[in-house]
Amino acid sequence: MNSANEESIEERNLRVRVEKENYEMAIRAILTAKEGQFFFKRFFAKAKIFSKTFTGNSQTYFNEGQREMALEYFKDFSRICPVEMSELWLSIIEEEK
Repeated sequence: MNSANEESIEERNLRVRVEKENYEMAIRAILTAKEGQFFFKRFFAKAKIFSKTFTGNSQTYFNEGQREMALEYFKDFSRICPVEMSELWLSIIEEEK
């Protein structure tokens, strides 16, 4: 490899690392704010990640798409802020009783 390629790889790795750090900082900021918790509680409920998505017709495909996207966020948030996500999840379960 030549030095231009190595520099390019290093720059790309730096950009990826900075983007990941910014994403994680944003998630922490959102989930530590009451407004962010309120928003994502509604988001996860509307995406039906805690309920059935089967409707018996083509609406199921739409519901599953929404659910899949929300699960990606749920997974990221749980990895980055496990305590806040546990609290959020428990509050959703309490509301469903």
